[in-house]
Amino acid sequence: MTREIELAWCAGIIDGEGCIAVNRRNVGTGGKNRTLSHAPCLQINMVHLDTLRRVRSLLGVGSIHRHSSCAATKRQAWSFSVTGRKAVTALQLVRPYLFGKADEADAVLGFYDLGRAWGGRYSRSVPPELIAAREELCERVRAMKRKEWPA
Repeated sequence: MTREIELAWCAGIIDGEGCIAVNRRNVGTGGKNRTLSHAPCLQINMVHLDTLRRVRSLLGVGSIHRHSSCAATKRQAWSFSVTGRKAVTALQLVRPYLFGKADEADAVLGFYDLGRAWGGRYSRSVPPELIAAREELCERVRAMKRKEWPA
C-alpha cells in the first residue's frame, strides 16, 4: 500500500472511532500561580489491539493502554492516545483524508497555530488573552461534538 492509502485508512479509523479535542486542566499550586493548561489530544478506543498498533505505527507517535472492558461483549478494550505537539503532527498527517471529524481537526490545528502566533507559548506563563482565546477554541470543539446528526 502507498503511504497515502495507509494514512487515508488511518483517517477512517479516526473518523469512526476517534476523539479529537483540546484537553484543559488547572495547573499550579493555587493562588495567582494557578492557571489553565490546554493540550491538543487525539484518542481512539476499541477492542482490536492490532488496529491501534497499526495506527501508532503509521502516525509514528502515541501510546496504547489497557482501557476498561467493553460492557456489552466483556472483551478487553484498548486506548490509543497522543497529546500536545505530537497530536498536532498526527492530525497534520491525516487531515487531508478526514471527513466526519475534519472540522474538529481544523479547530485543533487552529489551536496550535494560535499558540505559534503568540510566540509558541505552551508553558505556564501564558497571557490572559491567550488563555481566553484557547478557551474559546475548546468550546468550539465541544460544540462540534454536540451537533445533531440526521436520522
